[in-house]
Amino acid sequence: MVNRQSNNASIVDIENNEIIDQVDYVGDAPDLLRFSPNGQWAYVTTRGPEPGTGTHTLAGDRPGLSIINTNSLKKVKQIPIDGGDIHGLDIRIP
Repeated sequence: MVNRQSNNASIVDIENNEIIDQVDYVGDAPDLLRFSPNGQWAYVTTRGPEPGTGTHTLAGDRPGLSIINTNSLKKVKQIPIDGGDIHGLDIRIP
């Protein structure tokens, strides 16, 4: 799960309902989360300075998409998105 105020992500063991690890930084004000079909990548949207919904405490520096390697638990790329916050995210298999 992503945590907007701390800008990180928690890894939850769903059998025991316990946080077992974390990604230290996924980007400013993370919002939506999806995983690649093989589970190797997590895609996280990040909010900009003027979010269309929520309060300014939920705002980040720049809207975008973070790509997280789920094996290393590190952000490998941040793709900036101009023109507003992303409010939908899904994975399409061609």
